[in-house]
Amino acid sequence: MTEILSVSIPNELRLRIDKVRGLIPRSTYIAYLLETALSTGKGIETPAGKSSEATNQQKDVGDR
Repeated sequence: MTEILSVSIPNELRLRIDKVRGLIPRSTYIAYLLETALSTGKGIETPAGKSSEATNQQKDVGDR
């Protein structure tokens, strides 16, 4: 099922996405980019220098 979700991105990033996506709908292309990024297993570095995956695992341990 597809859920409607709104996010804000900088205009410069939107322009870059529009430039490379061609005729693919923007939402389809962004979903593809997100799926590709998530499947690589690489997290985004947080300001503390820890990946988002490691940070989430720490939160799970703290909830026990």
